[in-house]
Amino acid sequence: MNRKLKRTVLTAAILAVCLSACASPLREETQENGEAQTMDETQMAEYTEAMKEEYPTRQFCLENLSGGEQVWYRDIYLALSGMEEEYLLHTGFSGEPGEEDIEKVFYAVMNDHPELFFVSGYTYTKYTMADKLLKISFSGTYTMDTYERVLREREIDRAAEECLQALPAEASDYEKVKYVYEYVILHTDYRKDAPDNQNICSCLLSGESVCQGYAKTVQYLLNRAGINSVLVSGTVYGGQAHAFNLVEVNGQCYYVDATWGDPSYQSEEKDEGAGSLPQINYDYLCVPAVMLEKTHTVDALFALPECTSMQANYYVTEGAYFTEYDEEAVEDFFEKAQDAGKTTITFMCSDDAVYDTFVTELVTNQKIFRYFYTAGGRIAYTEDAAGHSLTFWLVNE
Repeated sequence: MNRKLKRTVLTAAILAVCLSACASPLREETQENGEAQTMDETQMAEYTEAMKEEYPTRQFCLENLSGGEQVWYRDIYLALSGMEEEYLLHTGFSGEPGEEDIEKVFYAVMNDHPELFFVSGYTYTKYTMADKLLKISFSGTYTMDTYERVLREREIDRAAEECLQALPAEASDYEKVKYVYEYVILHTDYRKDAPDNQNICSCLLSGESVCQGYAKTVQYLLNRAGINSVLVSGTVYGGQAHAFNLVEVNGQCYYVDATWGDPSYQSEEKDEGAGSLPQINYDYLCVPAVMLEKTHTVDALFALPECTSMQANYYVTEGAYFTEYDEEAVEDFFEKAQDAGKTTITFMCSDDAVYDTFVTELVTNQKIFRYFYTAGGRIAYTEDAAGHSLTFWLVNE
């Protein structure tokens, strides 16, 4: 009786989110004879450890995969970074993942590696005989050819160098995160129909993007600056898909959302101009989960480190975090800010009661005019009751 070889082809594409790291060199890893690859436990450990050693910063999603999934993670990374069209995944080893795990591992690679900007999805071909798996051939799907990729990588590298060259060599982890947060916001406009808006090209080369592009660019620049960061997917208002980041500062993890820190995002969503708003909203720079979860929900596809610290939060670090309303402390805070040349002053309160007191005293009782010298102009403000933050700025006639 003839035994037939069964060949099954499946495809997948990257799901676009947010409608509303170094560039890796081309890999030249070859496989012999087109036969399925196998390995023992020692080889597995060496193979996956090499993935951790080859990449300069922490790969959060990789850390949360099983041993077998980590093998496929490196397989898929090598296939994508080398723009392979037929790459055999390791099979026939202890702890081998199932076919249903390919999508999970693919997204783990993509979330850890923003430099794979040329990848749009993948296909794989499963070869079986009499229901026995013989091999799985993995292929990336790409938005450009090798020549265009190399040209884009050169442009991206120049843009990243231009960004990071202004960062002092002795900058702390917090200073690096703050700098990249501000840089991406100040050099990017939120636009739903921006080209390449699901990857780093949109921010670094075009200056327009959506949340996925913002988050991948923040991750990419921080990785190049030596800061551990990962792309995080989730939802915001009404279940709307959204992307942001988790970053590591001095061993503690925090959430960062540059999209929500950009007034052009707020104006795009509300279909109004951003000219009257401050240039940057710092409410989403290094926040713990308890603060983020007031407005965001994190998808549970990959387990992430806990974010519980306030130590590197923007307001705490900048001395703009109030646990009580003390007129002398408030006056001193505004005086120092204006002496530093600031025309926009923002701060956060520790809870509802403190926040309500600040609103009553500064806004209702108009004591803001006692602390903020207007020089003949007007004072505008925004309030975020959920986040307990207030921002005041001068508006000259």
